[in-house]
Amino acid sequence: MPRTNLYLITYDISDDGDRSRCSQLLQDLGGRRINLSVFELLLAPGEEEKLMVRLAEMLDPACDSVACYLVCQACYGRAWWWPEGPGPWPGSIRSV
Repeated sequence: MPRTNLYLITYDISDDGDRSRCSQLLQDLGGRRINLSVFELLLAPGEEEKLMVRLAEMLDPACDSVACYLVCQACYGRAWWWPEGPGPWPGSIRSV
């Protein structure tokens, strides 16, 4: 199994069509929506740069923004959810 990294992707996109395309791209890549404009996404090393290039090509830098945060497994294990939600690493979930 190839090594993967968890990324938290957040966006603020003004155009409905662009926002829908961004959301669909993240879902097509296996992303899990955790909020309207927030996804968890497992990517192989280097794939996050390709994703950001694809997103940059479809968005308007004058009014849109996207952030991609790497989340290590240890930090993810200290996260909590309410209500309970599954995560990409079984056994590392804490619900309150």
